[in-house]
Amino acid sequence: MSIYLYDESIMYMFRDVFDNCVFAPTDEAFRKSAQRRSDEDDEPTGEVKLPLISIWRENVSATPDQNWRQLRSGIRYGHEYDEVEETDDKENYIFLHALKMRIDYQIDIWATSRRLTDDLFTELVFWLMQSPKVQISKVMPDDYEDDFNFYLQLEDFTDNSDITSFRQEGRIYRITITSFIEDARIIKSTSKPTVLERDIDYISIDVLDDIKEV
Repeated sequence: MSIYLYDESIMYMFRDVFDNCVFAPTDEAFRKSAQRRSDEDDEPTGEVKLPLISIWRENVSATPDQNWRQLRSGIRYGHEYDEVEETDDKENYIFLHALKMRIDYQIDIWATSRRLTDDLFTELVFWLMQSPKVQISKVMPDDYEDDFNFYLQLEDFTDNSDITSFRQEGRIYRITITSFIEDARIIKSTSKPTVLERDIDYISIDVLDDIKEV
């Protein structure tokens, strides 16, 4: 499970409640929005629709725990039973190895009036606090799909409206929300039966003929 899956899931999560969202850094948000609108209209217009929400992954930091079971030995995981159940079918499970991550996101709200920016900010903050779950669907080997749930937490808010540029660029207000997923994982799957579960080839030897005394 790669990091980009978190980005995609957050975008789907936001677009379910507010369609005019783009995944882009602040200096690319308007260009990405204009490009998306052109793609939808099948002709380049160069126009940006406001209000707009832009989201960007700012940072990823690992918090490895070398003694953590999911990192070292992995968790045996089968697609026809829960991970804690036992099975005799060696072909029916894989091992999941996970590394703990923190992923930081920046969310920017863009609008042409302070009141509209404030109203959208209020709605967005309460929605994120009440519905913080980010669900990621991961396709496992053999095309089995499972869901992993994580939580987007709010950290800080800043009014980043550039008042000095209003005369040249028009009135565009911006509020920035910093947020993070504390318990993110990147996951690798492997097939790794233990020594006792492997098929062992045995041979028979004549002890008297083939083993010499030392």
